[in-house]
Amino acid sequence: MMLNWKLYFLMEIEKRIAINTAIEEKVVKDVIAHSLGCLLRSSEKSESMEITGFGTFYLVKRKVPKYIEQFSNKIEKLKVHLPSLVNENAIKNLVSRIKADEKVLIKLKERYGVE
Repeated sequence: MMLNWKLYFLMEIEKRIAINTAIEEKVVKDVIAHSLGCLLRSSEKSESMEITGFGTFYLVKRKVPKYIEQFSNKIEKLKVHLPSLVNENAIKNLVSRIKADEKVLIKLKERYGVE
């Protein structure tokens, strides 16, 4: 059985912090889990993220519209290939892929406030 190195690394960090600070390992795990959860929620809201003693991280908003534009172009390219398809299954697959990509594009636009 192969050990997940990320989980192992996190377990090692938790143990070392618990030993060095004389705090119970469960408390250290809870604090780390809460901190990582806060970072993830913060990144979903596209806010800045601060790790005390390490730094502050900001979402670069000027890159987001370019990504959305590239995603839009991808959808348009898929639509161009649609009329050339003959196989009914291929058409259904491409239409479902286009619809799924359009849903993702709508969510991206809503998330970043782009029209």
